[in-house]
Amino acid sequence: MVFGIPHHDVYRRVMGRIKPEEIEQCFMNWVRAIKKEYKREITAIDGKTVRGHFKARNGGKALHIVSARATGNWLVFGQVKTGEKSNKITAIPALSEKPVLTDCIVTIDAADVKSEGCQYKTADQAVKKKADYLFSLKGNRESPCKDVKEYFDRHTGR
Repeated sequence: MVFGIPHHDVYRRVMGRIKPEEIEQCFMNWVRAIKKEYKREITAIDGKTVRGHFKARNGGKALHIVSARATGNWLVFGQVKTGEKSNKITAIPALSEKPVLTDCIVTIDAADVKSEGCQYKTADQAVKKKADYLFSLKGNRESPCKDVKEYFDRHTGR
């Protein structure tokens, strides 16, 4: 009979046999069990760069993650790592496969000049999941901002 704390190799072997997909599924089942139900949960999709993840002097690259966060529950329901030469456009379709994006209000900010969140394809994905969407448009997109302003001016009688 052996007593005491298992050696770190035991933990490594056990953790190495667990499939990440199974951990994610167990976690999501637990989250669904504890989350509060909101009629129309607001799900914010946003990308972040993880600071301190790399050493610039060693030529490392920063880690970029796009997350879907249910704001009422304060829980992240999905995260996707974006590729080195990628942006939110490639991550949002992967996140839209998550059940949390069904029957909610999806918000996405226009991150930069490319405005990854403001895409017809992204809006179509939200509608297919029976979700509404609210996409922001930043002032650094001169042409679309001008078009939106003209539209509102025309329809509000300004």
